[in-house]
Amino acid sequence: HFDQIPNGALIEIVRPNWSLEQTIGTQLDISHMGFVFQTSGGPRLRHSSPGKGVIDVDFITYLKKAFQSPTIGGINIQIIHV
Repeated sequence: HFDQIPNGALIEIVRPNWSLEQTIGTQLDISHMGFVFQTSGGPRLRHSSPGKGVIDVDFITYLKKAFQSPTIGGINIQIIHV
């Protein structure tokens, strides 16, 4: 249930054992991050997009597209307390 994600939660796209050693010299487990905001139209992901800057997109649509990649293992949700 995506509506259970707290407003403003940090979302990380996890890619276990995503080896980029030949490209950047290390392995990388987090490939992207953003913040989820709950709206009347459903959850939105605020993240940066190359060439577009910071944008808001439908979170569920974003995840459906992201999970088409075989290297994605899941998401990590972090709740930010201030």
